[in-house]
Amino acid sequence: MAMAFFRQHFTDSHPGHMAGTQLLTHVIELRQEPDLTEESRAQLKDISILTAKKRHVSVLMSGRADITAYYAATLLADRTDQPVCFVTCPQWVEHYIGETEKNLARLFSEAQSRHWILFFDEADALFGKRTSVNDSHDRYSSTKLDRAFLAKLLSAHQELVIFSIKEQQYTDKIAQLFSHHLHFD
Repeated sequence: MAMAFFRQHFTDSHPGHMAGTQLLTHVIELRQEPDLTEESRAQLKDISILTAKKRHVSVLMSGRADITAYYAATLLADRTDQPVCFVTCPQWVEHYIGETEKNLARLFSEAQSRHWILFFDEADALFGKRTSVNDSHDRYSSTKLDRAFLAKLLSAHQELVIFSIKEQQYTDKIAQLFSHHLHFD
């Protein structure tokens, strides 16, 4: 569903060199505007102004309204004239400890140097339990992304970063790591 939405609103979409990523460039006309509260509209305006000034901005978008989150990310890309690197998080979850973190660090570094907006869709996958222990190899599996590691990445990154999360249990645990929080129902 997400890629169908983005393909309608960007002229260029091609796979990133890392699995589970798509690079989206050149926003075209936004045809339908979802219902946004005045508070959400004001926050999106503030976020786009801060991003244009190259201030550190990180956004947590929570709730069940995927299309609204996709619209907000597209609007921010349009207002800041930046491409979006769309990350499908369930495809990023690695089995072994440290692999997801290594991949995220590489992606954040590349996004910084290329001035991409990072949009992490279904970011819940990064914070939930990933596997059960069935044999001796599973004891090395990681159960969730380390919050301190994420905080370090977010604080050092100078481009816009957006995490889209549906589950309230994860929102409550990580909301304080982000400079802005938008909730869409």
